[in-house]
Amino acid sequence: MKENRKAYASLCSAMLIFGTIAIFRRNIPFSSGLLAFSRGLLGGVFLLIFVAVKHHRMEKVEKKQLALLILSGAIIGVDWILLFEAYNCTTVAVATMCFYMQPTIVILLSPVLFREKLSVKKGLCALAAILGMVFVSGVAEARRPARRTRRALPSAWLRRCSMPRP
Repeated sequence: MKENRKAYASLCSAMLIFGTIAIFRRNIPFSSGLLAFSRGLLGGVFLLIFVAVKHHRMEKVEKKQLALLILSGAIIGVDWILLFEAYNCTTVAVATMCFYMQPTIVILLSPVLFREKLSVKKGLCALAAILGMVFVSGVAEARRPARRTRRALPSAWLRRCSMPRP
């Protein structure tokens, strides 16, 4: 029972932190690049403190793994920059919904990247998600639609690229 409360508290904390990103982004007058760098730096410091407090032993990382970790971190950094810029260009709701289009992007790219078969059901679901996003984001509107999503959708794609394949 105590483990469930700890897990619940951790989940609520994570949701609270992620849910307030847009509020902080809109009210802090710094560039998206500086905010993303600060976020990464602060996260790294907290991870090092956590490792030191818990007395975890750091494993030696091979050069190939280190290169992939650095590339993954850079992709996540660009992802954050695009997400923060999307918060500036459109509403928080539209930017967040575009950000969470990553599963749809994975479904559509999986035949090319992972040589997986795209079933009719997956294709129809991806099409439905894309059409929904078009209507919600305002791309279908006549007035300057590209400005609303040009940074949010690449952010979703980059987010997926930085995640390891299960």
